[in-house]
Amino acid sequence: MKKSYLKSLFSLRTLAIFLIYFGILLVAAHISVMLRFDFNFQDIYKNDWLKSVYFVLIPIQLTSLIVFGRLRELLAFFHMPDLLRVFWAMTVAAVVFLCLSFAGVIMSRGVVVMDYICAIVMICGFRLSLRVARERLMRDSVHVFKQKRVAIIGAGNLGFSLASDMLSKPNMGLKPVAFLDESPEKIGRQMLGLNIF
Repeated sequence: MKKSYLKSLFSLRTLAIFLIYFGILLVAAHISVMLRFDFNFQDIYKNDWLKSVYFVLIPIQLTSLIVFGRLRELLAFFHMPDLLRVFWAMTVAAVVFLCLSFAGVIMSRGVVVMDYICAIVMICGFRLSLRVARERLMRDSVHVFKQKRVAIIGAGNLGFSLASDMLSKPNMGLKPVAFLDESPEKIGRQMLGLNIF
């Protein structure tokens, strides 16, 4: 188990994910520094801001992403738990860097806050765009001429997840048309545009 984890950590795919995250974090950091200094490049380059970004902030963020397991995932599969892990990884990195900034590392705390927001938005936006592209390719790649209409029994979490999968993957050949549920408070309502009976 330990050997396979180490092997997966140092694979070519992991290196590619690491480089993608490095690029995203680099762009987020540059946007944050430029916003902080109103795109005045003289102020940016005469201070040691970029050294702090390259040699302290981004390595801390990448280490946090590694610790939270973000290099072992499939990028095109992005759901709420993945967003929360990215959020916590960037939160830990920002807190560590803010502690270092109080200890004397040269960096504006405003840049750290802006970078925190930019990094989360850019990483999640990138992952979400990959998911949308994957789902669109799957939907367009296989043409299903006749879909079987189905009713899903249960309008709870499992029924919602099942209907969502069927709607996003028409190549499965199943088209949900309604939910059947015994709960009186759900009957007559809609979920995912489908009536609950």
